Amino acid sequence: QLEEDGMGDIEIEVECQKLRERLTEEAHKAAEQSNISMETHQVAARKERQMDKLASAFGIRDVNEGDAFNNELQAQRKEDRRMEREKQQKDREKRVKDMAKERKKAEKNEKKAK
Repeated sequence: QLEEDGMGDIEIEVECQKLRERLTEEAHKAAEQSNISMETHQVAARKERQMDKLASAFGIRDVNEGDAFNNELQAQRKEDRRMEREKQQKDREKRVKDMAKERKKAEKNEKKAK
């Protein structure tokens, strides 16, 4: 555009340098303002969001400080996990039995059809 306005190479270079300086200054001001906005509460909120993401990624449920040292709570959680495993095992066994019954019925029906 500057060439179209009839400016010479030196004048264009000077204008470009002025524009570069202005843009650089604006970028520095924006960076300073973003650093100023790093208030304690904002940092804490950002850290909390980061910790939530991390906990979610590792599959960590609600954790309270000191729970690892609470023997009763740990025993209860262990019992809950054991009961859940037993329930899943019973469900699995039931599905296997049901599938076996279905297979026998299908075989019986095949024999009758012949």
